[in-house]
Amino acid sequence: MGAGSIVQTVRIEALGQLQAAPERTVVINVNTDLVATRALLSAVEVAGGPVLLVNCDPTDRSRAHFDELSRTHGFDVIELPARSHGDTLDRLFRELPDERLLLLDSDAEMRDPEFVRWMRTKLDHPLAFGAGFTWGPFFL
Repeated sequence: MGAGSIVQTVRIEALGQLQAAPERTVVINVNTDLVATRALLSAVEVAGGPVLLVNCDPTDRSRAHFDELSRTHGFDVIELPARSHGDTLDRLFRELPDERLLLLDSDAEMRDPEFVRWMRTKLDHPLAFGAGFTWGPFFL
């Protein structure tokens, strides 16, 4: 997005509303608005492709903040109740229509596009599963 670009805010009501993509980056925010903001912006800048913010139990301030960022940086937002980590991930994997998901911790930052490309090549391994493991399991 260029400086000053305005795009439509896309706050979705259900994960299945999203059009399937080969890969989607997902950031889950549970009252970590400041660091989640950096994670989101780095994902938009570095990862390429669609980005989704799962904003759990947002406050009015959080909702307004991420709606504005969504308008100017072009990512999708869904508001969900806070649940256990496993329940939330199960729901994402079950309901999102994408071929694969790139999960970015809300307190992480993508800084190097080359690292993201390298990581994708490791995930393309036919025996890859989860976060950098192949059947064996051996860390990639």
